[in-house]
Amino acid sequence: MPYSLFRKQQGPVNNRTESFFTRIRNMVAKTLVAFAALLIGLAPVQAETDAFVRIKSQLSEAPCLSIKFYSIIVSEVFETTDTLVGTALFSKDGKYLISIGEDLYLNNLETVWSYSRENNQVVIEKVALNTDGADQFLFITRLDELYNSTILSPDSLYLLTARGELEGDIPDSMTVIVDAGRDELIEMIYYDLNEELNRIVLLETEIRKACADTEFQMKLPDSVDVVRF
Repeated sequence: MPYSLFRKQQGPVNNRTESFFTRIRNMVAKTLVAFAALLIGLAPVQAETDAFVRIKSQLSEAPCLSIKFYSIIVSEVFETTDTLVGTALFSKDGKYLISIGEDLYLNNLETVWSYSRENNQVVIEKVALNTDGADQFLFITRLDELYNSTILSPDSLYLLTARGELEGDIPDSMTVIVDAGRDELIEMIYYDLNEELNRIVLLETEIRKACADTEFQMKLPDSVDVVRF
């Protein structure tokens, strides 16, 4: 069963916890403002000149999308901040290859692969049998399809709320930050099912003309335990 970007992963505790918490407090404050804004009826994102409209269109139409990111999870219960580096490669036809820390996730449109380095095990499932929703990793290319968007600060801060019930661990709502000058999505903030604060910080985003089929492969150790469904 593949993990999601929205499940807590084991990783190193970041050594700049204080600075993270400072920014997190600011993000939480903005999120509270977002919900208050819903109550007073801020306008939904519609204008074609709005940065987020352009960004969502670019992401959904990208023939090949390459992303490098930080996955940051803050646990108030354990008073820890777990930070993992990740990469993601998406093709417009639905293929993806994602690394989060030392774990790998692959969908080649025939099978879904989930590799855990800690367990030295890879689980391989037919796409048709994958009950978690094999395409849940593709949410970033489906923002307009999955969410209603509300402007909190034009060309900067937005609140996303689900249009309907979402599969897997995709959050029902999140706050996103964009860089209008570069037309790039730079951060997503939300609470997961464990009520832990999650931040996905996009470090690099590249839109390419095409992905090569050879890029959607896993190189695993010979000793890996293979489980097939």
